Amino acid sequence: MESYFIDTSVWIRFFRTEKTALTDTVERLMRLNRVFTNGVVIAELLVGARTEKERDQLAFFWDGLNFLEMNRSLFIEAGCHGFSLKRKGISVPFNDLIIAAHCLQEGLVLIDDDKHFGVIAEHLPLKRHR
Repeated sequence: MESYFIDTSVWIRFFRTEKTALTDTVERLMRLNRVFTNGVVIAELLVGARTEKERDQLAFFWDGLNFLEMNRSLFIEAGCHGFSLKRKGISVPFNDLIIAAHCLQEGLVLIDDDKHFGVIAEHLPLKRHR
């Protein structure tokens, strides 16, 4: 069974909207312990919290997910991917390059709702579930 990395764009919907097929998928994958995250996603969501209470709830939530450490090789890989995309005239946010590189390194399927990952996946073997 595959494991998944859930992008910030999906977590925002998960936390702030009513139940959908996507949120059901996220909940099912969490129950199966198949969800991974990294510091980029945690920081993005904490920065976007609207209140201190929401921030504290988000900080506690991540304790239950598989956490991917970020090391030098990840940043080198992300930078190399960004370089190759830029040579093709494509510019994507650095945080998305880090997430894509992490998924590629770990063999994770990315669940996202972000156009930048579509662009990245056109040029790199990034597996996506939408």
